[in-house]
Amino acid sequence: MIEINFKCNFKESLSSLFESGIESYSVVKPTNGRPDCIYLKIKDGRTLRLSSYINELDNWDEIGSLKLDVLQPTASQINFKKLTSKWCSIKRASRLVIHDETIKADCGLKFINELDHFLIILPSSFPNRVEIKSTFYDGDFEPECDLVQYSEVKL
Repeated sequence: MIEINFKCNFKESLSSLFESGIESYSVVKPTNGRPDCIYLKIKDGRTLRLSSYINELDNWDEIGSLKLDVLQPTASQINFKKLTSKWCSIKRASRLVIHDETIKADCGLKFINELDHFLIILPSSFPNRVEIKSTFYDGDFEPECDLVQYSEVKL
């Protein structure tokens, strides 16, 4: 079985990274097309960049996954949109996983706050792009796989 994990530039667990909550976000989107990435400013002051990459499998198949990079504090040029204080408390954070007899791939992330508002970040059906679905983001949502195909695994 092939196992694919998120690519991260940090050693800290994802659950501890998000335990202080999310303060603000910024979506980088070209004039036409799907978002390139999303930046999340974590309540502890760090900035996280989430983008996607392609994993090539057998028989010309492929599956997307997320790349997570904690940025240096010089991310001040990013135009963040502030979230409500309810996002400072993440009630549940999960990996969204594709799992069958040949592959287990960490593909995306899902966050739920104390009001049961959600944020889902997944690889797009368009290569090297991300899809975002949330109560605070008004954009199309075309993930690589149907949402029901992903299993939720608690961080």
